[in-house]
Amino acid sequence: MEEKVRMSTTRYSGIGGQAVLEGIMMKNQDVYSVGVRKPDGEIEVHLSTYEGIGNKRLKRLPIVRGVISFVDSLVLGMKCLTFHPDEAILSRLAARYRLDENRIAQPMENRTMGYCFSDRYESGGAGLCGDAASYLLFADAIANDGVGKIGARILRRETIDLWRTPQLTGASKVDFDALGRTGYGYALGVRVLTDPSTSRGPAGEFGWDSAAAAWVMLDPDHHLCALFTPHVLDCGRAYVEYHPAMRDLIYEGMAR
Repeated sequence: MEEKVRMSTTRYSGIGGQAVLEGIMMKNQDVYSVGVRKPDGEIEVHLSTYEGIGNKRLKRLPIVRGVISFVDSLVLGMKCLTFHPDEAILSRLAARYRLDENRIAQPMENRTMGYCFSDRYESGGAGLCGDAASYLLFADAIANDGVGKIGARILRRETIDLWRTPQLTGASKVDFDALGRTGYGYALGVRVLTDPSTSRGPAGEFGWDSAAAAWVMLDPDHHLCALFTPHVLDCGRAYVEYHPAMRDLIYEGMAR
């Protein structure tokens, strides 16, 4: 007597997700939502759409479909970096501090950000909100000749080299030197090491810092990047002492 085999009729739902800080992001086709737990325990949900990369024909091809989905996941993960934070993002902002007259870090209650990009204030990263993991995705790609962890190129090496080429001479260079960035010149919006005798690092190491003492270091020649995010305003020593010290410790460790 023959046995009848019932075939499964399950179908792929298209639903996927990934963790974000204090919450989760879920995606189904072109729609995604982010749910986060606020400090008071309430769950806030943000719903939006994402078109993704590649056309519909490419997304039907085996292997290619998987690569596109992986890149989409990376790009969508970085969408948590934004210049226009909503209440869900603002509720997750890390604590910020300001040094008082005794150089002691005091917590700040005000959640507003004075350094926000606008038609009156131009700055590459002013007001950008996000988490360290998303920030490092970008830094890692720059440190590896413009190629991200999964092999997707976002910049050419020639573009990175142009980005870190010193631009200042004469009086402009004198003004920049007055900021105390010993050994550095100023390139296209970034500092760049021009005098390696003042550092454990090589000429061409470059990066930027922030008003709250954050620090990004990039060295594509050695495929190296570093990120430091203390969230402390009025910390002048960070730029002339802490950041150079961290840089030198990193390179000393590599030499050993």
